[in-house]
Amino acid sequence: MLDRQQIKQVLLNLLLNAIDSMAGAGGRLRVQTRTVVKPGGKVWVHIEIEDTGEGIQETNLEHIFDPFFTTKHESGEHEGTGLGLTIVHQIIQEHHGEIRVKSAVGIGTTFFVSLPALPA
Repeated sequence: MLDRQQIKQVLLNLLLNAIDSMAGAGGRLRVQTRTVVKPGGKVWVHIEIEDTGEGIQETNLEHIFDPFFTTKHESGEHEGTGLGLTIVHQIIQEHHGEIRVKSAVGIGTTFFVSLPALPA
């Protein structure tokens, strides 16, 4: 069970960030979904959003979910409030899910979102 509007907001924020990160040189955006059975037999829905954009510096990775943390002002083109990923993180937590990120500068970023699913 989930709030459709909130999950829509999560996906929209992650997709728009991915598109922004590829704005200069283009790239590839990949979204993949699957079900995962975790220990204990619990079924989860797993969503991966991967881009081939500029990536996130390692020193910034630990802060990306912090309120008002943004790197968008550095680009000069887009200005961010630093609340998008904070809201994403909060929504996923409220749905008893998990969110992780993997990134490499110049290669791209992947967000991993896992949400508990109801048994079939």
